[in-house]
Amino acid sequence: MPGSLLDHSNMKICFSGEIVVDLPHQKLVETYLQDLGVESEVIETSEPLRLTRLRLRNIEAALGQYDSAERYSLLRQVKDAGQGLYDPNRDPTDLDVLLFLLRETIGRRNANWIPAIGSIRQAGLAGSPDRVSGLPYSGGAFLLQGTESGTFQLPDRTNSPKRRTTIALLDTALYVDGADGDARRLVGRFIAEDADAVTGPTGDQPPLATALHSLNLLGVLLTYAPEANVLIRRTLDEQAIGDVWTMAKQISESARAGADVIVIPACAVVEDGRVPLVLRRAIEAVPDNCQVIAAAGNYGNHEPGERDHNGMRVPARNSMVVPAACERVIGVGALDKEGDRARYSQAAEWMTAMAAGDDQISLFPDGPVRPVHRESDGEVVPDAPETFHGQAIMQGTSVASAVFAGVVANLAYKNDITAVDAAHKLLTSQFTAPAHSMIRAFAPARDIPVSSPAQL
Repeated sequence: MPGSLLDHSNMKICFSGEIVVDLPHQKLVETYLQDLGVESEVIETSEPLRLTRLRLRNIEAALGQYDSAERYSLLRQVKDAGQGLYDPNRDPTDLDVLLFLLRETIGRRNANWIPAIGSIRQAGLAGSPDRVSGLPYSGGAFLLQGTESGTFQLPDRTNSPKRRTTIALLDTALYVDGADGDARRLVGRFIAEDADAVTGPTGDQPPLATALHSLNLLGVLLTYAPEANVLIRRTLDEQAIGDVWTMAKQISESARAGADVIVIPACAVVEDGRVPLVLRRAIEAVPDNCQVIAAAGNYGNHEPGERDHNGMRVPARNSMVVPAACERVIGVGALDKEGDRARYSQAAEWMTAMAAGDDQISLFPDGPVRPVHRESDGEVVPDAPETFHGQAIMQGTSVASAVFAGVVANLAYKNDITAVDAAHKLLTSQFTAPAHSMIRAFAPARDIPVSSPAQL
């Protein structure tokens, strides 16, 4: 690929060329980018996050100004600056190199001061550092277990005058099909402030199973917290994929809306051990009385250091996953029916809690649904429709995070305390969780396999 530092023709990961910049220093960074030969365009600005999202153009041409010796030297400098952070079999991307040049140039002219700058990468492999994924574990497929008969019924709620706990669910849009009774089952049980937070049947095709993620988890939340109000925040698309900018904005907006609990049944793997700037900003701004809870990830089947057929490292059970591994966030792993760590669940010392990830019957449409599987290149592919009967079981740490969030919200409501206090008391055995939730604190000695050291 002429003009590029790297030949990406054999790479299955596609980088977007978007960055986020500290809002007060946006113009400064744009000027430096222009000096480097890169055009920039403002996509969006977030005052709560104090960040601007920029789309960059001409990165390849700008880096193509360097001869082969200079390119090699740049690549070595980028790798040396991030010693141990890059897979030996994968070179830094053009965006990585550009950001290195940008930071080096600004720092050199400003006594090593550098404004806050971060990248937003999209359209990568599911589970890579470049995507946010809410796809439940199933060994490559979207695992659903239908039930033979019966329609799942939500627990009744009382008319108590007490203030109800609000849970913000950052997930897919809520799929509601009035024809199958979902509209009746869900009346008064959720809040959708944005028009795109609720969806329904479109065209002749049955819904994708991934598009029903939030519907199923809404049922899990209300099973354990029947008195709660659930605020639906669309963060993932119908394939249960999103990006960290959208996630960060939804965290910020949920906190500003007064959520007591924010549950994020989605995750992104970070290889460099650094929390993305946008997520750090969003979580730092969450009030002290609001508890953020996130799925720990479903990479437990992969050994640390495991590689794919191209020789690239794959996310493993000790990989760092955000936002679950962020400060002030409770990262929840999954337990199987026996109460042991589910084989697909993460097992890393940054985790906080464990909860049931299997055997949780919950909401689903009464009619045909298209299950999906994920190809090796990350593409989500629909399978032949299957008929469900108003309920189904999903499996994964996303389910476990919803179980934990529901129990915390219910304890906060019943005891008139904050969700943060409820979570603390629950994890220190001052409160007893419902038996079916299996909730307990993460225990490294029990949950991390002996063959898998916590640090590799």
